[in-house]
Amino acid sequence: AVRTAAGLFSEGALVRETASGNAMDALGYVTYPSKSLITASYVSEGDYIMYGYGAGYFTAIPDGAQVLVRMDGSEELLEGFLPAGDGLKAFKDNSIQAISYRENGMNVVLFANTLTNKVHQRDEFTFVANAAFCAVSHDFKDVGYSAWYAGTVDAVVDTGLMTGTAADAFNPNGSVSREMVATTLYRIAGSPEVEGDELDAFTDAADIHDWARDAVLWAVQEKVLEGGNGALRPRDTATRQELAAIFYRNANSPKTEGDELTGFADANTIADWAKDAANWCASNGIIKGIDADGASNFSPKTTATRAQLATMLLRVQDTK
Repeated sequence: AVRTAAGLFSEGALVRETASGNAMDALGYVTYPSKSLITASYVSEGDYIMYGYGAGYFTAIPDGAQVLVRMDGSEELLEGFLPAGDGLKAFKDNSIQAISYRENGMNVVLFANTLTNKVHQRDEFTFVANAAFCAVSHDFKDVGYSAWYAGTVDAVVDTGLMTGTAADAFNPNGSVSREMVATTLYRIAGSPEVEGDELDAFTDAADIHDWARDAVLWAVQEKVLEGGNGALRPRDTATRQELAAIFYRNANSPKTEGDELTGFADANTIADWAKDAANWCASNGIIKGIDADGASNFSPKTTATRAQLATMLLRVQDTK
């Protein structure tokens, strides 16, 4: 498999060597140097022991490849058949045992050795299953599998509400713009066809990105997105209280009984124009507090992140 895979890359980009011509197998400790769904189950279980038949290792890997598994050079091998010599030393010294490559239209996972024998089959089957799952999910390098927003990121990308900022990145802590929020709600509405000249009323209409123009026009027509002083500010970042107001208008500004804002330590910092919206979002569980020093804060003037928006969008859908 490695020989076949090497032919996919330029000469010398992928090179596998063995500890020696007489080497057979080894059971030893490994490390997982990068976060990946492929190795996630092993990390979560604290399983840092791997069997390999072939005593091989990669001495060169393609640019952009992610190293999944290395031998742990700080530990001795548990057992195996590897003759002493420079090859054994190179094998033990943090050698690369597995990589993944997702560039140039390829999605490849390669191990330097066969992982099974007749009495030790779990690893090969588990890694194949993990790799298959990873291939059909969104393995964003900046979304850790244990992150609180990992599930919601997958959900909004799967449903087309949001996309990554790159093939392997979601930028969960990045800010969100007003036109981005309008676009996500437009997608929830089914991306209806729109036409009209309502955007001409705003002095900064030219600032709207082409990819967001239909969505912003829809949001203005539906009174979901409002401007001020003749400007729509499409590229401005959205604060949490602005998100509340946009979600509230998207729901036709329903009346809310009770005051859910008393549960937030900083409720008095919410702008008057956003209080009804914030109360509605809080009562429907769309926007929840941010814990700080033992208190729950609405953080109304804090810029919303992409991870927060992803989570809120799923809750908005639940209110439909």
